Amino acid sequence: MRPGDSLVVQALRSYRGEPLSGSHSYPVVRDLPDPAPRNRVGRALTPVRAVVRSFRRRRLARLADVVHVETITYEVDAFTLPRLARSVPTVVMVHDVEPHAQRLPHAVHSWLSRRVYRSTAHFVVYHRVLAEELVTRYGMVRERVHVAPIPTSPQPRETRVPDAECPTVLLFGSLRANKGIDDFLRALPLLTEPSLRVVVAGGGEREIESRLRAHQAMDPRLELELGQVDDHRKWELFESASCVVLPYTSFHSQSGVLADAYSASRPLVVTDVGAIGPTVRDDQTGEVVPPSDPAALAAAIDKVLRAGVPAYADRLAAAVVRHEPRAVGAVLREVYETAARGRSTS
Repeated sequence: MRPGDSLVVQALRSYRGEPLSGSHSYPVVRDLPDPAPRNRVGRALTPVRAVVRSFRRRRLARLADVVHVETITYEVDAFTLPRLARSVPTVVMVHDVEPHAQRLPHAVHSWLSRRVYRSTAHFVVYHRVLAEELVTRYGMVRERVHVAPIPTSPQPRETRVPDAECPTVLLFGSLRANKGIDDFLRALPLLTEPSLRVVVAGGGEREIESRLRAHQAMDPRLELELGQVDDHRKWELFESASCVVLPYTSFHSQSGVLADAYSASRPLVVTDVGAIGPTVRDDQTGEVVPPSDPAALAAAIDKVLRAGVPAYADRLAAAVVRHEPRAVGAVLREVYETAARGRSTS
């Protein structure tokens, strides 16, 4: 924010039936309908709620110089975003070039995505490889695709060096089919570290949770914390970790878990998919292996554990500086000004 700027945030009134509130230093207009009411958890936004959301967003947007849309709802925005972007300079975050889990047939989602991406809005992704994917897959205008680093979340306490005598491998986050859980389990017997803890924390698909429980019965090194993990416990897990593993089999996004690992100053072992592999390779904050290769995954984990957390500390610290919120904010500010200038000269 600069002198003379003002910020208004439009947000949900409730989420899954729970009212949302909180104190902020800026006005928050809580008038958007809950996309997933309690009796429809996991389903798409209903048509009535979609129309209400669109109307209220457009009504507030008329007062703005620039609109920042944080989350795309393709079923709705395919029809409303082009009109919004024609009326006010609009910047849209693209968290996932392709969704993690398809709610719609692929052909339908592709058609909706093209309508969104071919609007006159400007779009922001978290790595240049995602920008290139948008351009090549959807024919987007390069000048309307911008790259910002994914912001790191501030850790609430000072990071400590984990126990070198009993290193801990952490796999954290939602448990989905593309997360490479089975590859990770096949890699565990190949690890050579004699004293080792392996922690899998998060919730997700029941079949994956069942396979993890079955493997835990055979491998005493494996510890499971299945279900939702609050922020306090999340930072405890990262603080105890010697490395964080992201063994995705496919991905068209950037990872929030990667940003958490950076905040906790923990090296990573990741597969070369989406923006995860290129980010770790660029920042030299861990090891990158091909997807669906348990042997390579195990060798990389062994390598990081042998090196130890301090070996990566300087590179992780440098990466955090590039990913801190103020650095991301500076990039977004430039995008806002570019969008506004484009409208003023058109």
